[in-house]
Amino acid sequence: MLTDEELKKLCKKRAATPNVLGPEVPPWSDGKKTLAVAAESLRAIAQNCIEQIHEHRHLKTARILLLVEASEAAAKKLDQGERIVAGKAGKATPRDKLLSGQGQKERADFVVKLSGTYLERVAEEHPDQTDRMTAALIDHELLHCGAKIAGKFVDPEELELFVQNRGDDWLETCRDVEDEEGKILVRFYARDKEGSFVWKMRRHDVEEFEGVAARHGAWDRHLGRLIDELEKDEGKTLFDKQSA
Repeated sequence: MLTDEELKKLCKKRAATPNVLGPEVPPWSDGKKTLAVAAESLRAIAQNCIEQIHEHRHLKTARILLLVEASEAAAKKLDQGERIVAGKAGKATPRDKLLSGQGQKERADFVVKLSGTYLERVAEEHPDQTDRMTAALIDHELLHCGAKIAGKFVDPEELELFVQNRGDDWLETCRDVEDEEGKILVRFYARDKEGSFVWKMRRHDVEEFEGVAARHGAWDRHLGRLIDELEKDEGKTLFDKQSA
């Protein structure tokens, strides 16, 4: 888990957000739902995530339109104890690109929409954890903004040099995945002929039912890694720490 000092760096104000666009367009509303360009404070968190978190390094060449949506329907669901979608990310549509291009040199590659209703409720109910939960939500949605990944089986004797040549494009050396010749799988960001990333949406690393995890444990490699990360901090949640 991020330390308090690391969290402060993620939430630090900044003068510019080169990867997170801020077109000067008025909020849109139909009386029940409002959609607006995210405030500077939210755009700053997104930009800081891109610059400070290694897993977002590919987004340093991307353009992201960060929006906030609030609605009566979402507020009603929360009042009734129901879940709502706190955020959603997607590749920019032609309309999104037109919107983001107003006053900008470059148009958006991705659109990330945050629930303003959720963020307001977090601030009301968990004031001590607002920054952490907001940063976590933005971090989560940015992880959906991915790039095409390639994989290659490499001879064990050539692994070190192969990974070194990939540089920051290297993602993972899967030593538990081998082909018939004993070569090891290496995953890395792919680039097109111009040397640019090919943007794609990324799914969650782990999608599982609570019952399956309870009955069978870390049966999946990705699930095992998630559990390992949680155990580093004794598996506590933000709310456990708050009441401790």
